[in-house]
Amino acid sequence: ECSFLQPSQKLFESRVYDEICRFDPSRPVFVEGEGSRVGVRNVPSKIWKGMKAAKHTVVEAYTHERVKYLLAGYEHFTTTH
Repeated sequence: ECSFLQPSQKLFESRVYDEICRFDPSRPVFVEGEGSRVGVRNVPSKIWKGMKAAKHTVVEAYTHERVKYLLAGYEHFTTTH
């Protein structure tokens, strides 16, 4: 179980909107689109539909490199304090 609290759905959507407003429209935006949920929050449907309709780039990696990357990125789930 995650010990980190997530914001309410409304606050999550507000934060997503704030970040999108900072994007430079002349530059591409890369997002990970494995699913429409971030933890227990839902990516707003209009954003999710836009992500699905946008141009896709597939990034491939060897399994051992992907595991190393994921373990580093989610270290807070695997360590005890």
